[in-house]
Amino acid sequence: MKKSKKTVALIAAVLMTVTMFTGTITANAATQSKSAILKCAGYNSRCSLISENNRSAKASTVCLVHKYPYIYAAILCAKYNKNTDKTTYVSSSPKEGHNAYSSGEASMSAPSSAAEYYANIVSMHVVKEGSDEQGTSLDVHW
Repeated sequence: MKKSKKTVALIAAVLMTVTMFTGTITANAATQSKSAILKCAGYNSRCSLISENNRSAKASTVCLVHKYPYIYAAILCAKYNKNTDKTTYVSSSPKEGHNAYSSGEASMSAPSSAAEYYANIVSMHVVKEGSDEQGTSLDVHW
């Protein structure tokens, strides 16, 4: 192996190792994200919730190696209106897949009005294989 190929391989190995131990690093400090691993029927699924600001959120459940008969993601938020000092609870349309690797992406966006924003954001994730059903929730707070 040439010296340049060895150097490239060494740099790639170092970068992969650093990435493994640091996880995801967001470029924008205002972005909040959470993730979890859900184990069902011997397979791992990655659940994630990302909120770039207090007006939007995205959630998904993904398994890269196994199609689940049922895989699901949804979002529930406490929407706060500072003009009326009123809190209401709103939810996204659930995203679900049947015999799929991914639930798809559930998302929510608050109106562009400066008065409304999401104070608490919770995502729900479920995978099911036969009688084995597993679920979890993730949350971010603004």
